[in-house]
Amino acid sequence: MKRIFLVATPRSGTTLLQSLIGCSPDVVTFKESHLFNRSFSRRYPILPPHRSPEVEVRRFFDENGIDLSRLPPRPGLQARQSRERVAAYYLEALDRAGETSGKSTWLEKTPSHLLHIDLIERAAAHDGKDVTFVHLIRDGVSVAASMSKASQLWQNKFDPVSALERWQREIAITRKNSGRENHIVVVYEDLLSAPEAGMLKLARKLGIQMTLKDLERRGEVMAEIVRQDESWKLDTAGQEIKRLDRTTQHISEAEREQLQSTIDNSDYTYLVNLAHANEEHTL
Repeated sequence: MKRIFLVATPRSGTTLLQSLIGCSPDVVTFKESHLFNRSFSRRYPILPPHRSPEVEVRRFFDENGIDLSRLPPRPGLQARQSRERVAAYYLEALDRAGETSGKSTWLEKTPSHLLHIDLIERAAAHDGKDVTFVHLIRDGVSVAASMSKASQLWQNKFDPVSALERWQREIAITRKNSGRENHIVVVYEDLLSAPEAGMLKLARKLGIQMTLKDLERRGEVMAEIVRQDESWKLDTAGQEIKRLDRTTQHISEAEREQLQSTIDNSDYTYLVNLAHANEEHTL
């Protein structure tokens, strides 16, 4: 079973990329699971999981219509106190969910799982499993503008400045992991410019099948991965992928200028150059 995590700062376009990768006949993908970020504190990494892992897995199976008879065995009391063992339990649950589809690859997309890469990799290595991370990066000002608008409906709200600070911290995580064999960087703006060609290259890197005909399934895949409270995402399910910049709709011109004056683009520029160099190498 091939295991792929799609990670990013929220509002980077991960649903679009998920809907495209999910067009592969090899891939089964799911609604956002939030398994790792709901269960593990990153601020206090010594704390045990603060959610019941079996409850979280049952919820994930229910949301994705997966047969509950395929639930992994309930972890013991000692295992439930171990971050690494609970993370391994979640990987086993994702494996079982993937196996029910008969596909060879599963794709899990929860952007904030970016913050739990180290834990996921330790758990996978403990059980002798391979995992691949696809990092989607997007221009920081656009992400900050979108996040500040969308987060008004979230429990934790962000103004444009704090949203940009979050992007800055998280783009640094992607840079730290870039260049490693199991980490692939995709640039959102490139994806919009040439989605078909970009996806065929990405499929080759991931070792999955994909044709232009497969990509015609994007609307169907989108309908499967969007939760009821995310129905607005279906507006982007058409065949034509458009380059839309809604930054000026989300923040004022003064706020945009403030962000542009404070942003440090060094990590982002490095990653864009790395992604382009890797694409040239793939051709």
